[in-house]
Amino acid sequence: MRGLYVTNTSLITQFGPTEVEPCMADLFGVVLGFRSPSRTTRGEWMMSLALVDESLPLPERNDDTGESAQAIQANIFAKNIEHLPDICYAGDIVRLRRVKVQEWKGEIQLLGLRKSSYVVLRGDPNDAAKNDSWTITSTSTDENTLSDLDEERMKELWKWSRKRLLFHPTMKASQGVTLDKLMQRDSREEFQDKDLEYGDLTVMVTAIIPATSDQATTGVSQRGYLRVWDGTGLPKSDPLPDISAIEAVETGDPPVEALSKIAQVIRQLCCIKRINMEPPKVVTGRVANVVIWEKTHWDLIQKTLSVGSFIRLRNVSENDMFEGCRRCLMVFSKTFLTPLPDLTFEVAHLLQNHNDRLLRKEPSNPHSGILPLDTDDSETQTVAFPLPLAQNMSQHSASASADVRMRLDSAAAFSPERAGSCQNIEKLIAGQPWMIFRGTVQIVGIIPTLNSLLVGGIHQIISSSENEQDRDSCKYEFAVRLKQPSSGHEIAAVVSHASTFGNQLMGMRPIEAKQDPSGALFNLQNSLEQSQRREWRVKISSIEFQDARYFLLDSAEEVAR
Repeated sequence: MRGLYVTNTSLITQFGPTEVEPCMADLFGVVLGFRSPSRTTRGEWMMSLALVDESLPLPERNDDTGESAQAIQANIFAKNIEHLPDICYAGDIVRLRRVKVQEWKGEIQLLGLRKSSYVVLRGDPNDAAKNDSWTITSTSTDENTLSDLDEERMKELWKWSRKRLLFHPTMKASQGVTLDKLMQRDSREEFQDKDLEYGDLTVMVTAIIPATSDQATTGVSQRGYLRVWDGTGLPKSDPLPDISAIEAVETGDPPVEALSKIAQVIRQLCCIKRINMEPPKVVTGRVANVVIWEKTHWDLIQKTLSVGSFIRLRNVSENDMFEGCRRCLMVFSKTFLTPLPDLTFEVAHLLQNHNDRLLRKEPSNPHSGILPLDTDDSETQTVAFPLPLAQNMSQHSASASADVRMRLDSAAAFSPERAGSCQNIEKLIAGQPWMIFRGTVQIVGIIPTLNSLLVGGIHQIISSSENEQDRDSCKYEFAVRLKQPSSGHEIAAVVSHASTFGNQLMGMRPIEAKQDPSGALFNLQNSLEQSQRREWRVKISSIEFQDARYFLLDSAEEVAR
């Protein structure tokens, strides 16, 4: 092996795929997955990478044989953690210098030694079109470690990797698992399939919860928690691991931010992959807890992840967190935790499978947040909204929410002596139930959105009536987003049946809107277009019903200009 040194070669052309003669080499590769740094029994630091480049065969897009996503394994050792490559995402480009190429169990393996060095190049992982901003990190102290030619090669590999990640599997199909399969022991105590624990689980992060100060100590205490979702399983959200983390689910579980991210990714996929899929207004499936025990994993989470990020987990176990209750997924030192770009093959597959569940009319998660209005905007504001009722409205089912609406109106008919009052929307949202807001607001939008009504028809927000001649039997069923000009705070409130606000926006009563749907939509569109020039003096009640908070628009009167 002495004297045999190969520079700047591809991963497979020079070495295989059959017999491999051990040698030292300089290589470039795209990271498909990685195991975060951990200590070996000898006190060294070690991490593992799964690498690909253009020389490896591309897996078939519909390959269910389990032989897809061929990658070269690199095991890297270093005395200090600073000498390991700074890998953060699938799709990172790494240049490996002076690594050993060998054969292990019939496959090519790369071995990073103490004399090896690494350079990592990364663009914006979630903006494939942005090629003018690069992050380059090196383990070498030599400022001239990366030549212009090497840098150009890494940038070209980055551009290639965007298509590789989106249009071809990044893991073996046979190794894919879901939350539903991995956590079946909730319903089947005899479930003992340990092989699932070593599969690849792709999920969205819906909350990041640091451990409290008395938990995040040395030893074996947890560093923090993730709440994750993949659209599978029963439509429920597992209990929070720490009740003090209630703020993480204030806008829903998954929260509004996660719904907005899903909508953003779906719009990108529809444009790039030419698929037909609508952003969901609410989601189905389970939200589960993941316990993070290792500092290196938690450091990576804090550095790269936010609500709405996608990750892949490999080698996770499922166990009780607190003496027989709260089953959680456990992430330990041998777990691969890989942040994924939004435009990744498995992310698209996850969202398409979830879309199929919604098309089958499977029940949505009653704790789910609701997709905000105007999610095409680059900055989407979070607004308070009554989640259980929002779920019904988002599915454009006025009749489904009619009974709840009737009981809401009844629940709101309480004595004024029981309610506090305020003139600030922020105080109404943060305050106790049974408060009343009185003040001036502007209309921001309605739920369902105007676009949804223009496509699907005004009947979506009109309750059905068996007696078409009874003018009082039809009711408007919608919510309105309101903004307080003085503070800039927003709120979404269900329009009370007792209010005439719907008549004012639509310019007619519900029974008339059913008879003249185009006229009602025309009037509504005009009302919303003039919303910036019109103000309304409103009364909004904050009530509590069946353990849920609701905001009810009791009355609205246009302010004369």
